[in-house]
Amino acid sequence: MDQENGDRSERNPGITGLRRVIANTPTHVLLANADHPEQPLRVIARAIAAEARAQDAVRAERLLIELRRVWRDIPEARRLEPQMHEELWDRLVRTCLEEFYRGDS
Repeated sequence: MDQENGDRSERNPGITGLRRVIANTPTHVLLANADHPEQPLRVIARAIAAEARAQDAVRAERLLIELRRVWRDIPEARRLEPQMHEELWDRLVRTCLEEFYRGDS
């Protein structure tokens, strides 16, 4: 079962993109311009939310569980200063939930 979940997260372009964006984008850029539609974190959140809606259109809990599991596995996220880590996590969760409930509109 864990293998299946791991395979599924690797097929999710948002989760794969999250790893890449965290690794390649300075944190201050990820924390800036949160509402801009092309902000890197918002673009990634949109992809993660779309995949989560495809799996279960009414339950954001699934998105948050998967996101939490993946977040712990991103070495760049673990290396952030505690305050930056918390701010980035909060921003990511908030943005993913906004995108989940925004839907395709």
